[in-house]
Amino acid sequence: MNRYLRKRRHQDGADNVPQLWLSSRQAQPLKADGIKRMLSRRGRQAGLTSPLHAHRFRHDFSHRWQEAGGSETGLMAIAGWTSRKMLRHYGRIAQQQRALAEQSRLSLVDKSLD
Repeated sequence: MNRYLRKRRHQDGADNVPQLWLSSRQAQPLKADGIKRMLSRRGRQAGLTSPLHAHRFRHDFSHRWQEAGGSETGLMAIAGWTSRKMLRHYGRIAQQQRALAEQSRLSLVDKSLD
């Protein structure tokens, strides 16, 4: 990401375009299909076995935020979600993993019974 941002700063006309992802030939914003193709290509180059898609980053961000102890309302604000439906959707994949980690951290089981 850092490498892309450094390269983007030197692209002619990029300063006038607020969108993050620009075409490599000219400082024009990538459309949704262009971003999809770019992520797919980068995923293959990285050796990923499953397709890489933009929403994977939202799932991962949501999981990491909550795993680190971030609040649901904070996550909603940062992600720009106004509905708890999005919170449930993007947090569902790793919900069980977080619950098991939370159970272990809380250590509510009486260890004297062992």
